Amino acid sequence: MSARSVCFTPLTDDRENYEYVYDVWGRLRFVVNRDTSDTVAEYTYNGLGHRTGWHSDVTDDSGGGPDGEVDDYDPWYHFVYDDRWRVIAVYRAFHDPDPEEWAIDAAAKERFVYHNAGLDEYGGSSSTYGVGKAAARIRTGDLWFTKPLLYH
Repeated sequence: MSARSVCFTPLTDDRENYEYVYDVWGRLRFVVNRDTSDTVAEYTYNGLGHRTGWHSDVTDDSGGGPDGEVDDYDPWYHFVYDDRWRVIAVYRAFHDPDPEEWAIDAAAKERFVYHNAGLDEYGGSSSTYGVGKAAARIRTGDLWFTKPLLYH
């Protein structure tokens, strides 16, 4: 079987709880609850196909737990990319009822630091092992911990 004969078919239904809606370019746009038809997650992309944000059900209109649908009370999370199109940060935008507007956190919720040591990871040129991979993923805000990535 050649690579040309392999076809990608996206998951559109998990046959239990959710249906998945894709745009014409095959990018996941919405996750919908099968029972209620409410959208429980939404994803956005830029013109180059990079995911720019996501929005999922995390709270209701009173600030309590998830209410089963994505609405203005649920925050958006937006990716920030560097000039090599690597994710370098994630920021949260949230609905501020007073005044009626959206606000963005001053500090990133996640920051990514990439490995730049050189071809042999020590500044030389013997291999490409690990170069350009995320060396750390730092979460801030309501998560309060730092987690180094251990993969190369």
